[in-house]
Parts: sequence; structure tokens; C-alpha cells
Amino acid sequence: MFAKLARVSIALLVATGLALVPAVTAQAASNGIVSVQLVDQAGKPWKVGEIAVSINSTTSNYYRQATSDYRGIVTFKSVPTSARLTVQAHPEYNMWYIGGAKGNVTVSKNKTTKVAVKVAMGGSVSGIVRTSAGVPLAQSKVTLLTTTGAYVQEKTTDESGYYKFSGLRTGTYKLQFNSRQYVNTNAARTYSWAYWGAPDGDWSAAKTISIVHQGAKVKPSALTKGNITLPRGTTVTASLAQANPGGQIEAKRYINGVYFDKEYSIVPLAEGGQSVQVRLAPGTYIVGVPYQVGGSRPMMYYTGEGQALTEDFNAAVPVVVPKGADGAQLSLTFGALPAS
Repeated sequence: MFAKLARVSIALLVATGLALVPAVTAQAASNGIVSVQLVDQAGKPWKVGEIAVSINSTTSNYYRQATSDYRGIVTFKSVPTSARLTVQAHPEYNMWYIGGAKGNVTVSKNKTTKVAVKVAMGGSVSGIVRTSAGVPLAQSKVTLLTTTGAYVQEKTTDESGYYKFSGLRTGTYKLQFNSRQYVNTNAARTYSWAYWGAPDGDWSAAKTISIVHQGAKVKPSALTKGNITLPRGTTVTASLAQANPGGQIEAKRYINGVYFDKEYSIVPLAEGGQSVQVRLAPGTYIVGVPYQVGGSRPMMYYTGEGQALTEDFNAAVPVVVPKGADGAQLSLTFGALPAS
């Protein structure tokens, strides 16, 4: 009897073991390898490193990312055959390049699937920013925008006033210098907005830059003379009838009646909260100050010299900063808050 039970137990164990082994083997065998080779726009292998490459399944949550080696190759192991992949190169670590992608990649079990993904050398724009005295301006902001004003990239000049944008796609751009929303450096406070080709701060007169990124038979563009001398702009002094310690002045630029969000200054008030100075390019602005009232901070707008402030944006009086000599002066006197 015991012998019979033992034989039955052994038979069950063997049967169970035989049932489990094929399942594990089948699961392991359902994986493959994906080898990605970066290629140029002509389809030739390109030895470019530090390009982030990802494989992302469109049929599951499978995702992997790695960086290309000196041969321009990335290898992914143990990739499930059930995953339908999108293979993408996105040069977040090597900003000279523009990435590409290839979709509907499938993996064969126990085999290496080779995928070629195109990358391109992007165009570039560089230059030197100088002060009105001809001195290189360090820590100045330079922003690359599309011709519709959309943000592309931002750089800060080095000690020699030099900046460079790279990895740019084919398109048209404008260069904005010393652009800022939060004015918190001496350089930004001393020099107003300017544009390449329009140093007086005229967006509509700014030169358009045409860039071409690398193609199969096209070399990428390289603008190396994006130089500019920044004017100091008009010094606008705002004085408040009521002190607002810890507060700030906000100046929003309007072009043809439309708010241009790339020219929006937020400037801390001086100690005591009574006044502030900021340099602005010629143009039209709506100027306001957020006051602390009843636990909230409503924006109160300038309505004219010495006139009571208003919360009604439509009742604000535009401030016109005229074109003038380098370092011209303009004063604004904010009136008191309206009576509650």
C-alpha cells in the first residue's frame, strides 16, 4: 500500500515538474534582442554617442531607454515578442542632433532584430552680446523664438558674452536678447529687451533667421554672427502712494493691442515697498502692482499720474515708453487704493 502511494506521489511530482518547465522555457523563449544603429540622413551608420534611444511598446506598458555608445549603437535585451515597438532617438544628452523614430517594430524570439534610426545634425546660431559701451555682457539671457513668438530655447551668455543654440530644426526664428519675466539680476535690470536686427526692442522689425538642419545632401546652417549691442533702454521709476513691503511691479508689453507674453517684467519693489526702477524698451505697457488687501493679492493697475488704482484691467491707462536716447528717464506716480 505504501509503495503504491509513493509511486503515485512521485508520478504527481514528476508530472507537475514536467508541466512547469515548459511554461518557464516558453516564457524565456518569448523574448528577443533589439539592436539599434543610428544612421545619418543618407542611411549610413553614424558613430555618434550620448544619444538617448528608447523602445516603447504600443501594445503594453513595456518601455526601456539607453544611451548610444561610441559606435552609435544601443542594444536592448530580453524584449518581449508580444510588444509592438516604437524605436525613437531623442538627443536630450547631445543637443547638437535632431532625433528620429521608427514604428511597428516586432521582435522575433531568440533572435536579434536590427533597427536603423535616422538622426540629423541640427542648425546652430551663435554670437556675442555687448553693452552699449562695447563690453561683453555676461549672464544675459538670449531667447530663440519662432516668428510667431513661440519659445524654442533659452541660453545665458558666458563671461565673454558668448551664447550658442544648437540642434535646431529647419525653420525661421527670431532672436530676443535680455528677455525675462522675472528681473532679478543687475544685467537684466540695466539693459532692456532687444532683438537681432532691431536693438530698439521692435519685435516687428526684428530680422528673421532661416535655419536648415542636415539632410541627405544638405549641410546644416550655422549663423555665427548673431551679435548685438544692447541699449540701456528707458529707466522707468514707479513710486507708490501707499507702501507695499515685499511687493512688486509688473509691466506687460502690448503690441497692437495684444499682450506679448515674452515681454513681461516682474520687478521687486525696493526696501520699504515704496518705489522701483526698471529699464524697458520703447513700447506700450500695462503696469500694475499686487496689493495685500484682506488676505488676498488683487492686481491694482495704474490709471494715470496720482490717480487711484483700479482692479479693472480695462480701466488701466497704458504707459507709453517712447524711443529716446540711451538711458532716458520716465517716472510714474501710483495713486492710492480706491476707497472701500
